[in-house]
Amino acid sequence: MPRWRLAATLIILALAVVSCGLLRAAPDPMVDGWPIGAEIDCTSRADCAALLDLARSGLDRREPGHAAVMRVTLHVEGTLVDPATGDRILLTRSGGAPSVAVFELGDGTVTAIRVGYPGVSREPMVFDEGP
Repeated sequence: MPRWRLAATLIILALAVVSCGLLRAAPDPMVDGWPIGAEIDCTSRADCAALLDLARSGLDRREPGHAAVMRVTLHVEGTLVDPATGDRILLTRSGGAPSVAVFELGDGTVTAIRVGYPGVSREPMVFDEGP
């Protein structure tokens, strides 16, 4: 490879590495301490209704007498971002990928509860506080 091509390749590579550090993804929205990722298409997930029912019972226990639920959606747990640096925070968990149920209530508030399968459990459970 000619020297000029090697130099050009190294410069392009260096610019790519530097630009990756400059281009930061916007943080996912947070609700009740949970980062809210993409909405899950419940038609493609067999356990979606069960997870939403479990989340609803968790909401009723956590906030008895809450306003009427107008809408509930299931989301993948989003990513956390360090507010000081903008870097994504790596989280490792055991078990299946967690989901977050987002409730829109009749009084205009929005609240969230994480549901998922901890460890190797086949029974889902509610996590009612953020990470």
